[in-house]
Amino acid sequence: MLSAKNRLQKNAQVSRVLNAGKKQKYGPLLVFTAPSENPAKFAVVVSKKVAKFAVKRNHLRRLTFEIIRTTLPLDQLTGEVVVVFLYLPQDPQAEITQALKQWHAAP
Repeated sequence: MLSAKNRLQKNAQVSRVLNAGKKQKYGPLLVFTAPSENPAKFAVVVSKKVAKFAVKRNHLRRLTFEIIRTTLPLDQLTGEVVVVFLYLPQDPQAEITQALKQWHAAP
């Protein structure tokens, strides 16, 4: 799990990034980013339209946080990021990893 210092905690923070952030689509993910001088903070949103059952939504959320923790250089990133699932991926681990790597490599 991603540490608390790297997660957006409040609904207001997530709403601000969703409303004012720049959005980009990568596979099953829509990534909203808002610039900030602070270390990177992430939030993951999985709606009921994507996964009907809470168990599946929580699994996708935990999996995404784990992929962020293990594949991205958190100490080098700044800003606030909200990851929104557009649809349920066929192979969640591979598709989420690929999408987040594309996001990180993009200018």
